[in-house]
Amino acid sequence: RKMALLVAFLGTNYTGMQINPSKRTIQSEIELALYKSGVLSRTNFGFPHKYGWSNSARTDKGVHSCAQVCSAKLVFPNEGTTGD
Repeated sequence: RKMALLVAFLGTNYTGMQINPSKRTIQSEIELALYKSGVLSRTNFGFPHKYGWSNSARTDKGVHSCAQVCSAKLVFPNEGTTGD
């Protein structure tokens, strides 16, 4: 399911928004959090094109945001269950 994420961040210790190998970025931190929470599969982790990642804007090193919108196709394993 395609989901929108509204995120805010302090970019002081990051090299920008977009994933950059061997650099600490906002997108890589969000991706890791989504993976750890179980809504991003292991086979898609590390491959944003597989889960349809999209940003509303890019940021440079050290830039902060109070309302950045991103979207991705995420999996909710228990969606549609009654919780019984």
